[in-house]
Amino acid sequence: MSEGPWAVELAVTTRDVLASLRQEDAGPVAERWATAEELYGATGEDLLPFVVDLAALARRAADADDRLYCWTCV
Repeated sequence: MSEGPWAVELAVTTRDVLASLRQEDAGPVAERWATAEELYGATGEDLLPFVVDLAALARRAADADDRLYCWTCV
């Protein structure tokens, strides 16, 4: 079994959806992400700064016609 790390290019549509996230929607998105099994123990409040920062990063990437990448490891 491969243990990584890996870098995965996110789809442009993913970037654009993140870029379109409005400030008032960041809280509900963070709350929903907190229900993911992979984020067990996290709360929406914990994830809110990440969601806000990720949306801002996505907006900068979209404005520059750049891509987003996700780095992961096990």
